Amino acid sequence: MKLKVALVVLLCLGAWVAQAHRGNESQMTLDLQAARVQGRWSIALHDLPSLLPAGSVAIDDKAVAALIAAKPELGAQLLQRVRLAADGAVCPVLLLRHEIVQRAGGNAWVMHFEARCVKTPARVTVDLRPLFELAPKHVMLMKLEAGAWVRAALFSADSAQQVFVPG
Repeated sequence: MKLKVALVVLLCLGAWVAQAHRGNESQMTLDLQAARVQGRWSIALHDLPSLLPAGSVAIDDKAVAALIAAKPELGAQLLQRVRLAADGAVCPVLLLRHEIVQRAGGNAWVMHFEARCVKTPARVTVDLRPLFELAPKHVMLMKLEAGAWVRAALFSADSAQQVFVPG
């Protein structure tokens, strides 16, 4: 059964990566390690303006990169819209570092973060409603891992909060 689930996840991820970039998409990985969550959020630079607060909009990749360099607090502000909970208890999200990386479809802003929960969760809630209030047309593909347990999830304004039971 685990092998079937892993194959489905890989097929979905492969098909998603292979398709042309439609815009307004990002990818997040959450690695659950007991009471700690390691996260990575990748956003194409050309999609970033739709996720930034009003007044922060930049036109092209160079302008977006300059904006990120001038306002390092943007990463922390954006991560405030990502809410994680373990068995109902909030797991505060903290930005560790960010970088601009080159990839095949263009440059991306990658934020590395962690969340510390009170205890190892039996249920993990990922709530992105604040993100979709800001950018209702955005779509996020998320991969969650907890050891051998792996799940893929698609978040949008219609499915902005989801609950996962690792294991």
